[in-house]
This record gives sequence, C-alpha cells and structure tokens, in this order.
Amino acid sequence: MYSEAIEAEFNLLAGGKIQEARDLDKRRVDPSYEALLQALSEAASFHDRSAQWNQFIGQAGSILIAVLALGFFLLRFERARGYARVAEAEHNALRRSEERFRSLVENASNVIAIVDTGAAVRYVSDSSMRVVGCRPDELTGKALLGYVHPDDREKLEAVLSSCAQESRAVLTTEVRFKRSEGDWCTIEVVASNRLSDPAISGIVITFRDITERMRAAEALVQKAEELARSNTELQQFAYVASHDLQEPLRMLSSYSQLLSKRYQGKLDQKADTYIGFIVDGAKRMQVLINDLLTYSRVGTRGKPLGPTDCEAVLKAALTSLQIAIRESGAVVTQDPLPTVMGEESQLGQLFQNLIGNGIKYRNSSAPKIHVSCRQEAGDWLFSMKDNGIGIDPQYAERIFIIFQRLHTREEYPGTGIGLAVCRKIVERHGGRIWVESEVGKGATFYFTLPALVAEKIPTNG
Repeated sequence: MYSEAIEAEFNLLAGGKIQEARDLDKRRVDPSYEALLQALSEAASFHDRSAQWNQFIGQAGSILIAVLALGFFLLRFERARGYARVAEAEHNALRRSEERFRSLVENASNVIAIVDTGAAVRYVSDSSMRVVGCRPDELTGKALLGYVHPDDREKLEAVLSSCAQESRAVLTTEVRFKRSEGDWCTIEVVASNRLSDPAISGIVITFRDITERMRAAEALVQKAEELARSNTELQQFAYVASHDLQEPLRMLSSYSQLLSKRYQGKLDQKADTYIGFIVDGAKRMQVLINDLLTYSRVGTRGKPLGPTDCEAVLKAALTSLQIAIRESGAVVTQDPLPTVMGEESQLGQLFQNLIGNGIKYRNSSAPKIHVSCRQEAGDWLFSMKDNGIGIDPQYAERIFIIFQRLHTREEYPGTGIGLAVCRKIVERHGGRIWVESEVGKGATFYFTLPALVAEKIPTNG
C-alpha cells in the first residue's frame, strides 16, 4: 500500500501536479507525526500568549507597585494628620486647662505662692493684692519672713524647715503679716512640700486673712467666759439665797401654823382667812426654795458619772411616787432598761419628775404610763408615754424653761421648775430632751443618754 502511494505521488509529479503531490505526501505522513506537529503548533501559540501575559504582568506590576506605594504614602500621611489633630487637641486642652488653672489661682480667695527653702518668694498670685494689700512684684524675690511679725518669724521658720525635710508634708500655722498700709493682719499659712516636683521645685504655701475670724473667736471665748461666770454666780446666788431663806421661812411657817392651831375659830372669819393665806404661802415658799436648791445643785453638787442601772433607778422613783400612784390609780409599765453612764440620784430625780408629771396632768381616766428604751447609734433613747391631757405643740419648748407654767396653780399645783430640772440633768449627762404631744392625746417625753461601749438592754428572765 505504501508502494502504491509512492507510485501515485510519482505519477502526479511526472504530470506536473506538484501541489497535489505535496498534499498526497502530507496525507501519507504518520498520524503521530501530525499530532506532534499539532502539539508543537499549540506550544508555540501558548509561548506567544505567555510572553504577552508576562509582558502584561511586568507592566501591571509596575503600576501595582506604584499604586501600593501611593496608598502607603496616603495612609502614613493621614495617620500623621490624625496625630497632628490629636496633638493639637491635646495642646488646646492643655492651654485651656492652664488658663482655667491660672484664672483659679489669680482669682482665688487665698494667696498662692512658691518659696524656696530660705523662704524667698519665687511666685505669688495676683490675689495677694486683695488679701494683704501687696502686689505680686512687691513680694516676688523678697524674703517672706520680712513681712511676718518678729514674734511669729520663728514659728513660720520652724514650719517651713519641717516641711522641707519631709517629702509631701503639709503643715499649718498662724502668723501676723504686715499689710502694705502698715497694719498687721493674722493669716493662716498652709505649707506643702513640692521640692521633688520638677515643675515646681519649691514649697507651695497658701495663706488667707483670718483676722475677722480670730476677732470673732476671741469675742466668742470672752462671751462664753462671761456666760460661764454669770451662770456660776447665778447658781451660787440661787443656792445661797435659797439656803439662807430656809431659816426665816421655817420660823415663819412654824409660827403661822402655831397661830393657826391656837387661834383657829377664836378670831373672826377674816382672821382665820388671813392666817390660812400665811400658812399656805409659807408652804409654797418652802416648796419653791427646795426646787430652786434642787435646780442649782444639778450643776454644782453633781457627783461623778458612773455605770448606773436604770432598772434600779426606775424602781426607786416608783417607790418615791407610790402614794401618788395609789391615790390616782396609775398603772406604770416598762420595757427592759439598760445600764448607762450617769449619776443615780439625778437620774432618779429625772424619772420621778417625768412619771410624776404623767400622774399629775391626767384626765378623767386613770393614768397609764409606759417607760421604754432603745439604742440608736451611740445613745440610748428613753421614752415615757402617758395618756394625760397632752400639750399644745407650740409650747413644746417653753415647758422646759424655769418658772414657765401652762396652767394656773389652782388647776395643777407646782412651781414650774420640774421640767427645767429634767433638761439640766439630761444635758449634764450629755443628752437632750424633748416632747411630742397633742392636746387631749397624751404626751411622750424623749431623752437620750450616751450608751456604754458594747452595752445591751438586758432581757427579762
């Protein structure tokens, strides 16, 4: 078959058909050879495309690198702008803060200054003009001690020296300072050690004029001394007067009662009436003098305070009031009571007066009085509640003033001293007393006494 193909190709060449001979020769080639040619043709085509792609990548890579470089530059630029904005904001905030600080310093009511360890002024606020009448430039560079009273310089030197030796120390003193007018004012100086602070490196002192405060304090002390002296004299006068009145009063009372017994009914009716007035007046005077003595002795004859069992105090008070309790039909109840720091006799007088008032100022029903106590913070709060006639709230303070009465002697006997004595006793024990009441609804008297440490109300049983 192959020879026939050769012969056919020869005949075509002999006949001058060269192209046809070539086509026949191509068809005659082995198929694997054609596949090889095809593969080589495709490889050549792929190589051309790869070259084009590599050329594109090369061109695009340069562009991409340029774009990335530009993006990186823009990113860094924007970040730098952000840092700049933050820095500017921080700078503005710092500037505003400094302005506020300076405004506060310059307009402060106190003078703010920085001195070195030798008390030389390095800085002083404008408020110095307002406080001590000296301009900042008058004080800056000068020794602060030069403006201080000679008798007070050593005191200020000691404060500044101690402050300089102790880190972050804050010390206070009071000295007299010479104003620009030449007069002296008293200033309170507060020194703070800021030597270790690089921004300050000195002792910061603030001072203010306390002249008026010192004058007011001195006046207050003087008034207090005068008041104490007056109270002492008044107490002594009340005691001496009441004590010295006892003897002539006893004589008056004795002879008036003797006169009444001996001549009662033997004289006319008017004489009997007059004698009765004398006897009654002598008795009331005796009661008043005894009450005055009791009142004056609260502050002058009081014994030292000590642990006092209020259960025993209440029991003794009820014993003293047993006749009044029996005659009125009063019922006195109680809760457990604590032991307090007090004087037994005065607390007994306090309990007796308050319970006695509950019995005296009763209505048509039998008196009912309840004594209770509870602890509040560092105090015992006592209460004595009754079902009596009550008190108008507008008189809640007045009833504790000596000789103040809300009722006539004919309605309810008394001198108007009892509740004043109660207040004085409670105040001597470091407490306070008050009343809560309404007319016709009874009254509750409250008073406080300091509690003993870890003291508890005992339980019954």
